[in-house]
Amino acid sequence: MRSFSSFFAAFPFQLLAACVVLVAEAPGQGVIGSETLAGGFSSPVAAEAPLGDDRIFVVEQGGTIRLFKDGFVQPTPFLSLAGQIAVGGERGLFDIAFHPEYFVNGQFFVSYSNFSGATVVERYQVSSFDPDQANAFSGRIVLTVPQPFANHNGGGLEFGPDGHLYIGLGDGGGSGDPFCNAQDLNSLLGKILRIDVDPIDFTGTYGIPIDNPFAFTPGARPEIYASGLRNPWRFSFDRANGNLMIGDVGEVFREEISVSPLGSRGLNFGWPVMEGLTCFAGASCGVGAPGCFSGELRLPVFDYSHDPYVGGCSVIGGYVYRGSRIPGLQGSYFFGDFCSGRVWTLVTDGFSTSSIIDRTAELAGPGGSIPTITSFGEDGDGEILYVTFGGELRRIIPAGAVGFTPNAQAKFTQASIASGVQQQIAVEFGPSQAFRLYLMLGSLSGTSPGFFNNGVQVPLNSDAYFSAAASGLAAPLTIGWLGFLDGNGSADAGFVVPAGTVPFGFVGQTLHQSVLVFDGVGGLSQASVPVPLTFTF
Repeated sequence: MRSFSSFFAAFPFQLLAACVVLVAEAPGQGVIGSETLAGGFSSPVAAEAPLGDDRIFVVEQGGTIRLFKDGFVQPTPFLSLAGQIAVGGERGLFDIAFHPEYFVNGQFFVSYSNFSGATVVERYQVSSFDPDQANAFSGRIVLTVPQPFANHNGGGLEFGPDGHLYIGLGDGGGSGDPFCNAQDLNSLLGKILRIDVDPIDFTGTYGIPIDNPFAFTPGARPEIYASGLRNPWRFSFDRANGNLMIGDVGEVFREEISVSPLGSRGLNFGWPVMEGLTCFAGASCGVGAPGCFSGELRLPVFDYSHDPYVGGCSVIGGYVYRGSRIPGLQGSYFFGDFCSGRVWTLVTDGFSTSSIIDRTAELAGPGGSIPTITSFGEDGDGEILYVTFGGELRRIIPAGAVGFTPNAQAKFTQASIASGVQQQIAVEFGPSQAFRLYLMLGSLSGTSPGFFNNGVQVPLNSDAYFSAAASGLAAPLTIGWLGFLDGNGSADAGFVVPAGTVPFGFVGQTLHQSVLVFDGVGGLSQASVPVPLTFTF
């Protein structure tokens, strides 16, 4: 991909003049918005989750995989490869992919640059003791692919509907694919690879699916599934029909979205003979290469210009929406552009394309803007995620829904709890959340905030004085309030722990708070601001 700073250093390219080709756009329909789940990430480049998992794994280019869980970025990384990989420019940690049987075997795969600049795919195992931690000593290298230059690494990983691991690799870098790697079937560069990570071949790392298109072709690498790619950033599978969707970054004129429909193995997407839907003047492949627009090449289903009035300069491939919160967008493919900050959806069957809509204004909101997107992702329910150059994790939601509000103010007015003294908690969400139903939960625990019942019967109260009878309590104290925010989006709640009723073991323990606000249409915003208050008596 073209260089982001941290993940892609300053842009080493020129915005060359090109013929203006107007993108077929419909005006924004106002059906989507976005919510910020968390910030503070360092150069995030991927956000993924195993199917059905309510956690989100965020990949940072510097080598760390962080876990977003229960409304918080966990303080301990899921896995850190910092100091073990090459970082800078377009090198670093690229992606994570979870084995289809992850909840049984605990296997996941990562891709990164080693100190020689090669792209490495490595298998890891989750810890046997903590599902929120990887076993850092379990790494086993699956595949290493040397890179002649520092750019165009690709590095995407996805498991397909067939259970095989797909790997996206750029053409090796330089300008114009000088070695014609993307058209060379004896090179893994400029390709989508497909390998079987369950049985092993003689190398002890992976097997070749017997139906790979070049599994038995002399002079061709059997791992190759598709060829003719410059720098696929990113690719994904449609959960409904299995189509492989690819965002391939262009050179000087065009960005493209290409599709390999389910079952169509061995497609050649044309680079460097073609760039998007145009012939590429700098093609270096020479005699024997497919001709421009020849029947040997698969044309993209959509491309757009680098003209600043039309497109941008570096496509970010995304996902086909298959979640449940926005039914009207079923089958819409989300993608964006790094340079222009625009986001679109399109609908395609893999051959023809329709309903191309610019979604930028919807996601930005009135008078707003979209932070530069570095990658899209899916959560465990199929809702679309994206991460930004500024370090945010965001999710696409229905327009008008209450978004997750990590910056809401929920605070104790005291620093500690003393027996017999009323404790006040103030919640301030702002006027946009006025009159919405909220639930405030607290737990006496050293773990993450949340509702811990533990057999303790605690009544819910509506913005009122609350007295917790803790006599003889052996389990963590649980406190909750249910009520409505006022016209300013604020509320106050209070409680008293009667004197002499709290076991001595509670001294020094911390009461944690989390706050949930309901949007009235079945969704909720988990503010979950950490609000500790320590028992001192």
